[in-house]
Amino acid sequence: MILVADRFSGKLTLPEQDVVAVDLEISPDALTLRADSVLIGTWPIKYCRVSKTDASTYRISVDGEVVSFEPDDTRQFAIVAAQRFKASSLADRINVVRTVESNGDESIDEEPAAKPTIPVDLSVLRSPLLGVLAAVVVMVFAGVWVVDTVFGDEPETVEPVSLEGTSASAAVPPVSAFDLDPSLLVVEWNRVAREFGTPLLIRDALPRGSFDTQLAPLISLQGTTDDDGDVRSLVVVADPSGDTDSDQATIASWGIALTVADPSLDETDRREILAEMGLDVRLPQLGGLDGETTRNGIRYTMKYFQSFSSVLLTIAPEV
Repeated sequence: MILVADRFSGKLTLPEQDVVAVDLEISPDALTLRADSVLIGTWPIKYCRVSKTDASTYRISVDGEVVSFEPDDTRQFAIVAAQRFKASSLADRINVVRTVESNGDESIDEEPAAKPTIPVDLSVLRSPLLGVLAAVVVMVFAGVWVVDTVFGDEPETVEPVSLEGTSASAAVPPVSAFDLDPSLLVVEWNRVAREFGTPLLIRDALPRGSFDTQLAPLISLQGTTDDDGDVRSLVVVADPSGDTDSDQATIASWGIALTVADPSLDETDRREILAEMGLDVRLPQLGGLDGETTRNGIRYTMKYFQSFSSVLLTIAPEV
């Protein structure tokens, strides 16, 4: 497999404040620095981090040493950095690319997908995720209808799902994730996931402070806690570039997150929340997706970051 590397010329400011003209090369696996065509060094990209300092300068951590880089092509560097510096925090990656995605440059903003006149006509859709969402009424996931299972208000009727523990838990009304500490969030998330018949279980012990756990190869759940140790925010991060199974799992993860955040929501409520954020689960389009809504004191936001192929669903109590 040939790994494509992107090369950027610019000025590198060292910790001693010396400024050097360099070529910085970023491949999916490595970061390489050259000065006057002389190799300075190569480091695994998984150990490098990037963040933004101002409109034209980026802070890069290379092997524990922090330098500043001012690329000649700020826009393109931001896009590639957001995609490939995956060791950086999600907040830093979003901040790196946010300006170029909101500066009105149509070449970086995603093109809105044209609405099909027939809901199941997939020929005009631009993304695997869009395709599966538009066709969700005819797709089967784990033996049940995806939309009716994940966004239905009676998940306990799904026969393929083991409801072990349901009778014991029925005596205690479900509690919002924002009234739980991370260990109890794991219990509640997994309970809802099993009732919906999805394999998107949290399999790690979640720490206080901040946490990040993989639910599926292209789906992760991130979050933070407050000073008392209770969950303060949840972020479902999904990459829409996967296959059909992965895209269906993305739909399921949204349904679980909405239910865990507010157990009082029914099928209609969940659909309305997604619609208010700009997403119609039966005829969705990711182009330009950037919506926010509030329900029962909880704020929901959803945004599609085309530059690093991620859809973010963020849920937190309204301040």
